[in-house]
Amino acid sequence: VICYVVYLFSPPSSTHTVALSAWDIPVPYEYTNPTIPDKINRIAVFASYSNDGRIADYVIKYLKELKKTNTDIVFISDSPIFPEEVNKIEKLVLYALFERHGEYDFGSYKRGLNYILAHRLLTDNTELILCNDSVYGPFYPLSDIFYKMNAKKVDFWGMTDSFQIQYHLQSYFLYFKNSKLIKYALLPYLNRVKKETKKRDIVYKYEVPLAKYLHDRGYKIAAYNPIALNPCPRGRKVNQTISCPLELIEYHHFPFLKRSILLGKYKSWKPEAISYIFHYIRSRFPEFYSLIKSDLEHAKK
Repeated sequence: VICYVVYLFSPPSSTHTVALSAWDIPVPYEYTNPTIPDKINRIAVFASYSNDGRIADYVIKYLKELKKTNTDIVFISDSPIFPEEVNKIEKLVLYALFERHGEYDFGSYKRGLNYILAHRLLTDNTELILCNDSVYGPFYPLSDIFYKMNAKKVDFWGMTDSFQIQYHLQSYFLYFKNSKLIKYALLPYLNRVKKETKKRDIVYKYEVPLAKYLHDRGYKIAAYNPIALNPCPRGRKVNQTISCPLELIEYHHFPFLKRSILLGKYKSWKPEAISYIFHYIRSRFPEFYSLIKSDLEHAKK
């Protein structure tokens, strides 16, 4: 069994090539839900990427959990799609765009927010989420987290913060409670995003500076799982979602697990440790077990 699990989690081959038929689909491909609610209290821009023209089941699960919190969704993918795949999300989203723009998640956030504002989906009382498919989960109800964080007098929060490079909120899940911030600070910030050759450049140019940019303009920020309360003993200048994911999930009811860990992206994570995470998920959150296993097996192809 151990040998099978270790094999399952070895990194995808670097010689893997994308099926040309998926990437030959004309882009952009759009879907618009014919039913738009009269009032939107909370709306999410969900950034996604697929290398084979499909929408993974773990992504569908994430979208369904968002919908349970009365959150409307705009789905933006930095990749083409097989049109029949859109059937999976047509009842979950208000709008979907599939387009290879090469600007990573921040480019998708930019496109989603511009769509929301252009179609007047944001009112003075509408809250905004920016999130992406780089995580598995949520393992715990998002509604409980939203309730806790909405009681705090902050304008902008993220699931986790980090002192790597400089203090910032990690961009896989960001929540904005202030419509003035969204329109007059966040929008111009995102509209500066341009295509970069490396994901690292997106992190340095857009993810890391965002918290300081907003703080300097008088907005209050917070983290749901601040690193100051991190159970991980490795110090403050770590990425807590990578260094101690199970401690966060088990002791802090953290709702997500970084997909990149199970894909074997980090040398610090040995195959035996990755296998342990997989067995932990199977025992604690069996409803996610098959979704994660299916995604990782697909990534091996």
